[in-house]
Amino acid sequence: MRIALPLQDSNLASHFTKASYFAIYDEFGDLITQFDNPAIESGCSGKHQLVERFTEYKVATILVKNIGERMLGKLLENGINIKQVNQRNQAISELLNQLAHYPVLSERSQGRPSIQYQAKQSQGECCSHTASSSCHRQSCEAHHHQGKHGCDHH
Repeated sequence: MRIALPLQDSNLASHFTKASYFAIYDEFGDLITQFDNPAIESGCSGKHQLVERFTEYKVATILVKNIGERMLGKLLENGINIKQVNQRNQAISELLNQLAHYPVLSERSQGRPSIQYQAKQSQGECCSHTASSSCHRQSCEAHHHQGKHGCDHH
């Protein structure tokens, strides 16, 4: 079983998608790999890359302090177990040793609502993309919001 941790300065990050990097451990607590968080620089496409990385490394469980409902839903859809940790500044070895005791997040609604996403939806937007980024590597037309606010790919 592989376990992923979102980290900030060698501690569990306060928010999943704001983590500086992710570390993946095996069931014995040995580090398998770590990588920079693609969601920090790449927005929507970075979040998709993040889910793909977890799938690629066959991550079974992710420990989080806080996570948004949309990302939680994507991870659950990909068969990844999410467990919530109440304390942030625990040693990684302690976090991994206590794995069985953390509550499981099993429904998207257990994540935090995205105020930014709700605001974008109310304005007819889906993502905050610019000419230099690619939202889901698709064009505006593929998102069915050609000419709406925030879409300046043309």
